[in-house]
Amino acid sequence: MTMHIEKLAWAVGLLDGAKRIVAADQSATIQQIGLSLYLLIGFSIENALKSVIEESGQLSGKLKHSHNLTDLLIKATDCGLSLTAEIDEFIRDVSPYHAHFAFRYPEKAGWVTLYKPGPAVQLLEEFLTIVTRTKNQVDIFGWTPNMIDFLRGPR
Repeated sequence: MTMHIEKLAWAVGLLDGAKRIVAADQSATIQQIGLSLYLLIGFSIENALKSVIEESGQLSGKLKHSHNLTDLLIKATDCGLSLTAEIDEFIRDVSPYHAHFAFRYPEKAGWVTLYKPGPAVQLLEEFLTIVTRTKNQVDIFGWTPNMIDFLRGPR
């Protein structure tokens, strides 16, 4: 298996973890769930974007070790990834917190403004559905994108 598919599979695994957290209590607030959910979301996005860039042979230098989701998004878009405006905005909104490790270290979290847990995971899943469709991957380690929801478009 090539490395870019492994990165995408890792992104899907992180999505699965995020979905399990939200499914445990769908009415839970961010305060009840904690920032660990957004740690999973951020790293899922990062790995998926890097998989797109790596597939095109352009993942090198600072970008290879970057946690800046906006920079990775711009490069992935240059590599042909096309996202909805809503998903693009979501990734850009999460980026500063992810890049500054706000989800990893409590002392760096300070005050963050985040999407509600359920919608955040839904946007992540829609994003990964687009990435896997772009790569013509029907099944990544047991996860099949929900094509019916994808074809309906954003809610």
